[in-house]
Parts: sequence; C-alpha cells; structure tokens
Amino acid sequence: FRERGWWYYSRFEAGKDYPIHARRKDAAGIDAKAILAANAAGDFRDEEVLLDVNALAARKDYYAVSGCTVSHDNRRMVHGDETSGRRQYTLRVKNLDTGELYPDAIPGTAGYGVWADDNRSFFYIENDPETLLSTKVKKHVVGTDPKDDALVYEEKDDSFYVSLYATTSEDFIVIALSSTTTSEARLIDANTPVQAPRLFLPRQVDHEYSLDHYRGRFYVRSNKDGKNFGLYETRESPVDRWKVVIAPNPDVLLESYALFRDWLVLEERSKGL
Repeated sequence: FRERGWWYYSRFEAGKDYPIHARRKDAAGIDAKAILAANAAGDFRDEEVLLDVNALAARKDYYAVSGCTVSHDNRRMVHGDETSGRRQYTLRVKNLDTGELYPDAIPGTAGYGVWADDNRSFFYIENDPETLLSTKVKKHVVGTDPKDDALVYEEKDDSFYVSLYATTSEDFIVIALSSTTTSEARLIDANTPVQAPRLFLPRQVDHEYSLDHYRGRFYVRSNKDGKNFGLYETRESPVDRWKVVIAPNPDVLLESYALFRDWLVLEERSKGL
C-alpha cells in the first residue's frame, strides 16, 4: 500500500519462514505492479528494509512480530515482538534514518502503537500481567523511560476488550471498548494528545457501535435501529442527530465499511455469504 510518499509491503524469500517488511520511495514508474516485478527479479536496489524477521528470529524457538506502524514524518517505526507465544509483546522503536533501535522497550503490551501528530509520542495498550486482558491505554514519548508513561485510560470492567486505532482523517485516535453486545468509544485528539480522552457515546447494553472520522464528520456503524447494523453520519454524538447513510436491512448484515476520497466501500453479508 502507498502512504505518505512510500510504498509498503512484505515479502518472503524461498526457504525462509518469516517475512521481510520493507518499503520503496514513491516515484514515477513506481507502483504495486512494478514493485512486484522488481521483487520477483531480485532487484532490491531501491528497497529499504524495515524489519528482516528471519534475522531477528534466528536461534529462537519462537518469535513473532506485530504492529510495524510508521510515524507521520516517515522517520520512526514502532513494532512489537515476543518469544513466549503468550501474545505479550514488547514494543520497540526504530529510527528509520539510521536503522538503529532506540533504548525504549515496553513489555507486556498488545503489540502495536498509534502515533500522535507530533511524531514523538504514541499510544499503546498495556495488558494485565495476570489475566493478560487489555486494560490500560498509555502514552509513550520516544526517548523517555517507559516507567514514566502516562496512564490515559483504564478499563475496570473485565468483560470489555480495549483496542486502539487512528481515524481515516488522522484527527483522532479512538479507544474502542467492546463486550459481547455493548460498545463504547473515547476519542484522543491526535493534534493535542495531552488532553484526556473524550467520551463519544456512553455504553448502553445491546447497543453496538464503531466509528470513523473523515472530512469533519463521524461515520458510525450502529445497531440502534434494529438487529442488523446501519451506517450514520454526524458531527455530534447524540443519536437523534445522526443522518442515515445506509439504513439497516433485516436481511443484510453490514459487517464493515471503509472511507475513501471519492468512495464509500461496504462489506455486507446476506444468507451467510
């Protein structure tokens, strides 16, 4: 995929078990097809290797990498790795200008970070050391001691899972909280990440929702109007101000959606298909 002037991809080499995560600078004549052709021909002259997982996994009984998220200025990457098989990842930060790892190492995490707009700080999930549940959202500033990381949010109800993602607009980082039939979202302003997260809509039993943000509007997938989900557009959180984009259909499940510059893409399921 292409992002902020670079093409990112993963590739495998014959006889090796792990991927190589890499990127190439966007330029005239560079696209997905050209990169696939160059890789197949063994032409890696313009390739920048982000992580060669084969080298990192050498002489280890088990090794896994997760995350691999690049900062907005393309100069740093945070990723998780672990060797126990328990999915308790240690976050590491790589300087993409020099290829060196920062001394920052954050153990016991969900394995990924979401960058703020300042390119120096990112948010991550710390797991409970006993239950291994995702419980705390913390903020780390590159180059500081992880022991000093600020607690941004803590989920006290162990029936809820915690996840993080950036909206399509990149204006917000979403703390997504979900149980079997109930959801809640809290928003961190990616431009001023020192503020406390803002509650979008309080959790209510049997109301499931998820949101994205693009061009000044929130898009919310919600089951507030029926068993299946509809898609709504709004500038505010009160549900009585949501505009219907895709009405819920009792025979069709709206599973997910994606926002693009000119298109809204839907994934639906009907009769199990």
